[in-house]
Order: sequence, then C-alpha cells, then structure tokens
Amino acid sequence: MTFGRVQQSDGVPKRVLVLGYARTGSTLLSEIINLHERVLCLFEPLRVAESNRIDYISALKDLNECRFNYLFETIDEDGLATPKKGFFLHVISDTLALSDGKVNFTELTNECNNSETVLVIKTIRLNFKWETRKFFHQNPHFKIIHLFRDPRGILSSRSDTAELINKTGLHSICDIISKDVQYGLSIRRKLPQNRYLLTSYEALIYSPINVTKKVYNTANLQITDHILHKVYNLTRSNTTIIGGYNSSLPRNGTTNVLRWQKTLSNKNLNKLISNLNCRYLINLAYKEDFQQL
Repeated sequence: MTFGRVQQSDGVPKRVLVLGYARTGSTLLSEIINLHERVLCLFEPLRVAESNRIDYISALKDLNECRFNYLFETIDEDGLATPKKGFFLHVISDTLALSDGKVNFTELTNECNNSETVLVIKTIRLNFKWETRKFFHQNPHFKIIHLFRDPRGILSSRSDTAELINKTGLHSICDIISKDVQYGLSIRRKLPQNRYLLTSYEALIYSPINVTKKVYNTANLQITDHILHKVYNLTRSNTTIIGGYNSSLPRNGTTNVLRWQKTLSNKNLNKLISNLNCRYLINLAYKEDFQQL
C-alpha cells in the first residue's frame, strides 16, 4: 500500500472520537492509538474551533467530511498549510508534514479520505448533549472511546488543588463527568455493538494490554505484538513515545494512579467524597469490565 494516495473504494469512512477530560490520560490513550500506522490523529481540533467561535457540532461535521481549513492559518499556492496555534496532528506519511512545521494540505485531505485511514479526533472539550447524540445517530460510522479517571487522581495531578476544593470546583467536575458517563452508558444500549467504549485511566494503567485490545477493536484497527510491547513500555516505565506534540511527559503509570494517596490531605479527601457523583466515579474507575454495566 502506498501512503498518500486515495484508495478507490466504497468503504465506509472510519472515524473515532476520543472523549476525555483535563488530566484524565487522554493524551496517553491517543499515543497508544497513534502506534498504528493507519491512524491520522487530530489533537484538540475543537480548541481551534472554540477560539474561532465555531460550534463543536459544526466543527465535527467539517472534520467528518475532511474539511480542515479552519485548523490552519494559511494555505499557500503550493498547498502548504501553517497550523493554527494549539493544533497538532499525528502524521502517517513522511510527505505530509514538513520540517518547517507546515503541512501538505492536499496530502492531509487525501489521507483523511483514504478508506483505510482511521481518523481519530482527541478532545477534552465535548460534553454529551442532545446535539451530540443526534450527530452520532446521523453518522453511524463514528465510534466513541470515552475516558474518565478517579477524581482523586484528577485532583492530585493539578496545581490548583486548594482552589478546586475550596470553591467546590471538583464537585462540578465530578457532576459533569458523572452525567456524561451515565449518558454514554445509556446511549450504548441503543447503539449497535462496538460503537461506544467506556474505560478509565486506572483500567488503562493496571490492564494496558487488555484495554488496548478493546480500544483497537472499537477503532477497527489490527493490533500486533510489536504494538502491545510498546504499550507495555509506555504505561509501565519512565519512557515515552517521541513524535512531536504527541508525546506526553515521561511517566510511571502505576505511580501516577496512586499519587493522590501521598499528595491529598484527609481533609481534602473528605470534601471530595462528600459529593455523590465523585463517589460514583471513584467506585466506577476500578471496574474490570465496563461492558457489563
């Protein structure tokens, strides 16, 4: 197969939305998906839509149709595009991204339209609302991989811990995530099998191979032993995959999962668990199989 050429096929386009929240591990999960050579991953394109006052659903429709103009500052006569600040993508072809940071816009569009390419959209900006449900019902080829985290882990990974606790900001975060998770589980029962996958950062770290297999299965991606080996190293050691923005800071996953035990005071923990939705997420985050819910 030659990269950069559109496959003449009637195949259904492959689209995956990685839906996460700040400090929940969505970049790590995207890195894991990026290990596959046929993934074209857009990192936070809705951030650009937001700054350009484009509503999220309109932005998703554009991305679904491989219309990427709003993600770039300029596109010159040679088809070379300069990305807007805050937007990054994982390249699957050496001819797509150039050394000066520009992108071959024609190549990008061709790859998106290639029936073998899986377009992955990673965002922490999208809540499940009525418009979102309507969009996904109208686009049955779209898959959702929904990632959340034990709120104690979210709290311990942020620099504004005291402010979040004192102003009940974390309670609001728990309320939003809890409602999204419950909504996601409710629509999963109405959707065809394998269109919605719920998982947690804790599940990803404690069972990286098992979760990766489920993620790849949902995204219709073939997994290899080579990919699984990289996943194990990425989640178990202090190393990371290098690839432009796509790289997170070096991490030891199991240490991060339990970091809250050393950093959060009993007073802050008691304030957190006083919220019903925070307790719901804490109990849910360590489930072994979310598909049984």
